[in-house]
Amino acid sequence: MGRSAVILNTFSGFGRSFSLTAIFNSQNDLAALQGFLASIDLKKPQAGETPSEAGSVDASILGTWCKSSGAHMTYGDPDAAGMAGYTKDQYTFEADGTYKFISKTFRMSYDKILLVRENGT
Repeated sequence: MGRSAVILNTFSGFGRSFSLTAIFNSQNDLAALQGFLASIDLKKPQAGETPSEAGSVDASILGTWCKSSGAHMTYGDPDAAGMAGYTKDQYTFEADGTYKFISKTFRMSYDKILLVRENGT
C-alpha cells in the first residue's frame, strides 16, 4: 500500500451543516474534486419551505448511491489490525426532498457490527 491523502470539507449555513471527505492516492482526480467542491452552493430556504418547494432537489442526485471501503491486515503490522474490516454506506434520495441512509461497519477489532439507519429531509 502506498501513501494516501484525505481532504475533509465542512459546509455550514442557515442552521445546517454537512461534511464531505475524499480519500485518494493520486492527484489525477484532484481537479474534478475541486470542481465539485466549488459547485456546492448553500441557499437560504424561504420560511416554511420544504426542500422540494425551494427547488433544491436536483433530479441528477435522485436514486440510490452507495460506497464501500475496506482494509486488510498486513502481516506484522499492528496498526493494520485495528483498521481491518469494511464499511458499506447507502443513501437513497427521493424527489420529495427526503432521504434514507443505512450503514454497516465491521472491524476485526470491534466486538460488534455497527448498523446505522437514518432518514430526514
